[in-house]
Amino acid sequence: MHSFDDLTERMPGGFFVYSAKEEGKILYANAAAIAMFGCASFEEFLKQVNGSFHALVHPDDREAVEGSIQRQIAANEAKRFHVVYRIRQKDEQIRWVENYGQLVCTDPDTSSYYGFLFDITAKKLAEDAALLCEKRLNEAKNTLIGNLAHDLQTPLNAILGYTEQARRDLKDSTALKEHLEKVASAGKVLMAFSNDLLELSEYGADVVHPQMETNDLVTVVGDTLDMLRPQFAAKAIEVTVNHGDGDTHVIMDAPRFQRALMHILFNAAKLTPGAGKVAIAIRQTSPLDSGFFNFEIVVTDTADRAAKALSRKPIDIDLTRSKRIMEMLGGNATVTRENGKGFTFTLTLPLKLVDGTFDTLPSAKLRKTSDKRRVLLVEDIELSRMMVESVLSESGFEVESVSDGCVAVETVAHKPEGYYSAILMDIQMPVMNGYEATRAIRALDRKDVFSLPIIALSSNARMDDKVQSFESGMNEHVAKPIDAEGLIATLNKYLPQK
Repeated sequence: MHSFDDLTERMPGGFFVYSAKEEGKILYANAAAIAMFGCASFEEFLKQVNGSFHALVHPDDREAVEGSIQRQIAANEAKRFHVVYRIRQKDEQIRWVENYGQLVCTDPDTSSYYGFLFDITAKKLAEDAALLCEKRLNEAKNTLIGNLAHDLQTPLNAILGYTEQARRDLKDSTALKEHLEKVASAGKVLMAFSNDLLELSEYGADVVHPQMETNDLVTVVGDTLDMLRPQFAAKAIEVTVNHGDGDTHVIMDAPRFQRALMHILFNAAKLTPGAGKVAIAIRQTSPLDSGFFNFEIVVTDTADRAAKALSRKPIDIDLTRSKRIMEMLGGNATVTRENGKGFTFTLTLPLKLVDGTFDTLPSAKLRKTSDKRRVLLVEDIELSRMMVESVLSESGFEVESVSDGCVAVETVAHKPEGYYSAILMDIQMPVMNGYEATRAIRALDRKDVFSLPIIALSSNARMDDKVQSFESGMNEHVAKPIDAEGLIATLNKYLPQK
């Protein structure tokens, strides 16, 4: 038979016994329990815990632990309990232990507690780390939702506002055109934002694929300001724009830049008092290599009262959002404050000037032609099909439409070589998708399919979707909703002018 000491030393964890009387006096501890406290002997262990269970538990946990033990013992006939608490080792390190115990009543005067101890410090730290990660994830999620609402609100308000104005000005073609152009501009900002969300879900927060196009920086700033004019008008804030005589026709990612500028202008509208002033300056600064120049867009709150008694928190939040977007585009965002003169926000961005004059750039505008250029439109959604047909017909194209990739392959196969000048191919279709249809058309036993332009029309604007389009044999990837001028420009790129 093994002795009591032999049995307790063979246990996988710590074991100790303490009196139910005498303020929890410790009566016994095995070597594993002694080692948990960083001690080498039972005497050293007793000295470390002041000889009692009460002092063994970390001071901050004692009341809760002892209360829990009494409640558990009262609630079950076996008098068992389970508690988790901290202990302090001899070298002052804190450890977490799990204590399974039982009240043993061998005699009313000598009743004692048996305790089984397991060091769970690593497990506890991992759980705490997981909880902290979950907390931070929830905070990040809430921040993201708040940022999403903030980023969506301005262009959506602009779309709703200018749509309402367009309804009122239906008989004024000039005003109607201006309103619709502003709706389109705000829509492009929303589309760029949607594309960023798709890329965020696929690649992470620090990846962005700029969509570089020719733009007039002054027009881009003006379109952004138009989205926030109701906020400025509501407080009678005077807004001025100065751009000097420098060339502002550049190649840039306008929608993303507009989102960065929106944060700054929104901040100015929010913090500038009524009847205040906001000045926007656009200037070309230092020349860089390869036709690039540094451009600065400076937003200054010139109202004296704007600099008084303002918390920096809303300013820092908007600047951080703007700065992150600008850094993705290769630029920066900064803010300075002058006593009594408000805040000055500066967006800096390296941009390449357009070669030649802006008016002589390759046209993306709708232009009619007398040439017979026949396009096969493959689109399963009737509304989208009607819209694209209208754009193409207005530009002089002859359009034939089918609603599925499988039908598209059969149609091309039964037409003579050279019959179609180009194919516009939707991606998501029920029977055969656009990728499969493109590969099948390229595999047809005829010469024209090797040079026939096939252009993807897709609501998916992620880089992976574009790669799939090119790998399947398509020449271009045009995102939906379709921009009429951009679509015609893409077709003109592949169709020789006769």
